[in-house]
Amino acid sequence: MIDDRRLRISNDCASYLHAGLRRMTLPGLLRALRQVPALVRFLWALPRTNVRLSDSPTGVAIAEHLSLTRWGIPRFRLAQGVLYLPSDFATYLRGRQRQAVRTNVRRARDLGIDSHSRTLPAWTRPGEKLFRAAQVEHWWATSRDGATVGEAWVTVDEECALLHSMTCSERHARWLLHTAIVERLCAVRCRLLLTNSFDVPLMAPGQQYFQRLLGYSIARVHLHSTSGAIAVRRRIPMAVIAMFAVGLIVGEQALKSPLNLAGHRAVVWLAALVAVRVAGNRAGWATLVGAGAALGTALTGAVAAVALAYVLCGFALDALLALVPSLARNAIAMSLAGPAVMFVTAVAPAFPTLGHHPAGMAWSIPPVLGAIIFGALAATVGHDVGQRLRGRTTGPLLARA
Repeated sequence: MIDDRRLRISNDCASYLHAGLRRMTLPGLLRALRQVPALVRFLWALPRTNVRLSDSPTGVAIAEHLSLTRWGIPRFRLAQGVLYLPSDFATYLRGRQRQAVRTNVRRARDLGIDSHSRTLPAWTRPGEKLFRAAQVEHWWATSRDGATVGEAWVTVDEECALLHSMTCSERHARWLLHTAIVERLCAVRCRLLLTNSFDVPLMAPGQQYFQRLLGYSIARVHLHSTSGAIAVRRRIPMAVIAMFAVGLIVGEQALKSPLNLAGHRAVVWLAALVAVRVAGNRAGWATLVGAGAALGTALTGAVAAVALAYVLCGFALDALLALVPSLARNAIAMSLAGPAVMFVTAVAPAFPTLGHHPAGMAWSIPPVLGAIIFGALAATVGHDVGQRLRGRTTGPLLARA
């Protein structure tokens, strides 16, 4: 049984954290930080539901959906509404808890609303950068005069189904459509129904209440080992690429360069950040590599400000490409982002770019000019390497951000 008070506190905390900088105020931030323990306890206490998916196109499509993340955090697995389906449809409708379902379905039929379905052989959900097309069931509801008053899209695998969307212009139609879908799933012995919706703490209260009346439970969704191997296939090479980039940056920082050109080291470290970000095609990779490089250089004796500069440059690159995604489309546009990231190194006077040589020697070219030249060059090289690496990674089962 879910604690309503803890759920309400989790709603406030998760909604604030999800809104991010758009609603960031000091009192709100302090309140959210006080509520984080309640959110963590709420998520930790949830039961875990194992989802077994087949290797068919429908199973792979659902695995792709469940594998979506934002900043490394699963989007559809932490606290999802899950409908456990009985083998007998009559069992689903039975009992006091389904009184609202029975009443609203009866009202829909009294109004002359009816449900229909058809199967499409290949479909990809619009609005999301998903790659896998699969068979989908298209459901729609019609009024007495034949007008469409609701529709839904469902992907059905052997043991699990995913309700992509359901929109209705007549309030009783959604009850009829959902119940018709449940009846169909019970007939084919499907045991789970998931929805393409936010985790429960991010849902609107009305949507939470509707799911509760329909019989949904809140659970942490866990991909079965065979399904998980399918879903994270692309993470393995990206992890290897990221670790190699961290090692390259740490090694470059440890070596002394005979050149006396301000910013020339960026051809290695900035190119590595850009390459990983372009190859991963997801916000967060550059920050992750920058943090790894910061830790590695700090352990090898680098000044704290120098280590911090790697983190800030990675974050600046992620933020810049998140705000202006078109910069990553070609090398020329990317070359404009390089100098902008280079100027972030001004936070570290000992950083060999805009600061001074550790030995106090003057640069042979002005630091600002070096930042522009080598920043553009590093971004161009990194973009080219990243594009080549992206082509060599395995099938893109993870959607791009």
